[in-house]
Amino acid sequence: MVLWVLMIAGLVYLLVRIRRLEKTVRALEQRLEAGPSVEAIAPAADEQAWSQSPEPPPTVADSDWQAPVATSAVSASESRPASPEPSATQSEADVAENPWQPSAPQPSPRAPSFLDKAFDRVKRYFTEGNLIVRVGVIVLFFGVAFLLRYANAQGVLPVELKVFFVAALGLVLLGLGWWLRHSRGVYALVLQGGGVGILYITAFTALRLFQLVPASVGFALLLVMVLLSATLAVLQNAPALAIMAVTGGFLAPVLASTGEGSHIALFSYYAVLNAGILGMAWFKAWRVLNLVGFLFTFVIGTLWGTLRYSTDLLPGAQAFLILFFLFYVLIALLFASRQPPRLKGYVDGTLVFGVPVVGFALQAGLVHTFEYGLAISGLLLGVFYATLTVACRRFGGPAYRLLSEAYLALALVFVSLSIPFALDGEWVATAWALEGAAVLWISLRQNRTLGALFAIALQLGAGALFFPEALDRHADWMVLNAVFIGGLFVAVAGLLSSYLLLRSNKLALPLPTPFLTVPLLVWGLLWWFGNGLVEILYFVDPDAQWATVLGFVALSAAVLGWLERKLDWSALRFTPVGLLMAMALAAAPALYILNHPMAEYGAIGWLLLFSAFYGLLWLRDRREPAWPRLLTGLHSTGALLLVLLLGVELVWWVAHITGPESDWPIVAQVLIVVPFYWLVLRARFWPVAAHQTTYTDWVGAPLLLFLVNWTAFISTASSGSFGALPYVPLLNPLDLTQLLVLFTGYAGWKALCAGTNRTITLHQGRAGLAALLFLWLNTVLIRTLHHWTGLAWDIDAILASSLAQAAISVFWTLSGLAVMVLATQRGWRPVWMVAAALLGIVVVKLFLVDMGDANTLEGIIAFIVVGLLLLVVGYVSPLPPKARGDVENTPDQA
Repeated sequence: MVLWVLMIAGLVYLLVRIRRLEKTVRALEQRLEAGPSVEAIAPAADEQAWSQSPEPPPTVADSDWQAPVATSAVSASESRPASPEPSATQSEADVAENPWQPSAPQPSPRAPSFLDKAFDRVKRYFTEGNLIVRVGVIVLFFGVAFLLRYANAQGVLPVELKVFFVAALGLVLLGLGWWLRHSRGVYALVLQGGGVGILYITAFTALRLFQLVPASVGFALLLVMVLLSATLAVLQNAPALAIMAVTGGFLAPVLASTGEGSHIALFSYYAVLNAGILGMAWFKAWRVLNLVGFLFTFVIGTLWGTLRYSTDLLPGAQAFLILFFLFYVLIALLFASRQPPRLKGYVDGTLVFGVPVVGFALQAGLVHTFEYGLAISGLLLGVFYATLTVACRRFGGPAYRLLSEAYLALALVFVSLSIPFALDGEWVATAWALEGAAVLWISLRQNRTLGALFAIALQLGAGALFFPEALDRHADWMVLNAVFIGGLFVAVAGLLSSYLLLRSNKLALPLPTPFLTVPLLVWGLLWWFGNGLVEILYFVDPDAQWATVLGFVALSAAVLGWLERKLDWSALRFTPVGLLMAMALAAAPALYILNHPMAEYGAIGWLLLFSAFYGLLWLRDRREPAWPRLLTGLHSTGALLLVLLLGVELVWWVAHITGPESDWPIVAQVLIVVPFYWLVLRARFWPVAAHQTTYTDWVGAPLLLFLVNWTAFISTASSGSFGALPYVPLLNPLDLTQLLVLFTGYAGWKALCAGTNRTITLHQGRAGLAALLFLWLNTVLIRTLHHWTGLAWDIDAILASSLAQAAISVFWTLSGLAVMVLATQRGWRPVWMVAAALLGIVVVKLFLVDMGDANTLEGIIAFIVVGLLLLVVGYVSPLPPKARGDVENTPDQA
């Protein structure tokens, strides 16, 4: 055992030395980065000046001394007078004011980190005080306890003699420690603590194991020893003595116990010990002593309750639990009143929040079999803390101001907890989460890093503990059930903690604040939405679940936006981003799983979602014109998602009404896109007017691309069948819609070209429009042949039809002729070349494709008509010149 202790001590010593070496190396690196010091430079510069200049140094009156301060370092060193090295008596202010000797920047002192403090504490424990004496007293104490147990089992000595020898040993240690209190202070306190502990165990053994004295006499002896140890500790201002005495007193019944006996005697003894701690708290603010008593009392009480408690022991156990609870509430009050003036308002957070948490946990074990036991206990505890709040504010003064705020938080927590407890709630995780938020709040007020980290860990543990219960909804009422309210408290605790951390800028945390605030915010939101969604799935009718989910998400986002604006909660400024992501996730099942997006009352849910989304964007525009790129993405993605959902919904309804064989759904595909596109181009209201460029470019461009795709692939693949409605070329619904699409697309292209610094031109749009127009007219020709001649609407049939091939050849030739005539009139040489290329394609087609139909009337007509048209082209549409000045020299004009 000693070897292990020495090894651990040596390891700690090496770690401390390594830490010191790291600090030394860091300081040397900072000095090297700051450059050589003035003291190292000045003597060398002075020697060089004296050696190179035989003349005496100039005086202050010389004109050369009037050089400005902003000269270079070289000229300064050459022109300044050599001076002897400043004496040790020269003041630091004079050196600092000398412009020729700027002082090197000194690194600012760095606040000790958490690791530094931990190393220092371990170092002090192993290097300060008398470690051997400490270990010896502990070993002696355990040895005496084991000796008593062995002697009692073996019957070696009479009982009275056993107790006498042990008590004599305790008195000897106590007397020796008191005698050496002035010469060997630490040593003396250790001896006194060991003596008091031995006397404790002796008195308890005489009372409990051997029944040598009546109960009244035994407890009188215990009371005397408590008063004695408390008096010795207070007189010598020795918290270590008090801690040793209290530790021995608490361990005495545990070590001497045989597993039998009355719990009344045990807890009465602990009540006497806690009374001694309370008495010492009246005079001294010894936090460690209070914590030791708290831990021993409630840990031993918890173990007893786990191993021995039964419902027939409720009255006595309840009375002692209340007594111990009041003890430590009063100790916390006394502790706050005994702080120095510079620590007014200091709150012992461990006792303030640990006592109600542990006490309520034990109370739950006592009354969990009663129907409303937890609810009544929580309500009474809330009323108790509310009373303490009023008392602290009315009678406590400034020293109790922060304590009253903590009690108010506890009162609100326990009163609120009584609701789920009354509804059969799971109290443990809920209590942990709310207490974690309360501990975090008080830790931030006191600038306690460890307390804050513990509070965060407590909330995470609460969530992990509560998660299985959150998935099991066994209540009859929606929302008004313990599981939902418990999950709600976990979510609220996480959100409140994130807000508190965001508002605190004094806490020295090992990570930057966003690394804690954002995860806690996400944690709280996950619990909020997860808890709500599970509640909806359990209690809402399946036909209305989809709309309820969408509405829940929308209302939650609206509340978050209101909180961001009301509380200036900057972390919630990304709520529109999260809402848009949720909408995108919801769009997937709406498009691919449901029959149509607005199925199952989805229209109500989507209306709420888009209302909340654009409401948040409107608030963002009113609040700050920041992050424009993100706003561009939000507006454009939201608008396109809206068009997609409405378009798919309209197509479904049209197909549902007209049937799958009709081309009405093809027309319906653009009946949402075209009006929306015109709204983007012409609207003068928010949000289009406020973000005109965003909607023109980032919304208009995808819509334009869709219209081009619809024209090139979807419209051309449609036969133009509309039920009983006859097909009339250019006057049927499909062709009229196509004209509207082409016109809309050209207007959208002009809007895209209207912006500054565009790489696209209007001529490119015209060329694209001409190509789409040509493709559409070809489709109109084939549709007309299909409806008027009975040509099958099939690509193979069209390619094999001599009539279709002849009609296409003639149409292409007429198109080329019309374009060439227009190009000649306008002087568009490139356009004329494109039309000529089209005619060349027609000629090649005649000899490669139509030649096979030369024995048919259609093939013959195609050759004749194309030939005549080519002659007309050569006469009426010569090649335009390259430039206007070259018209007379163009051979085509001859």
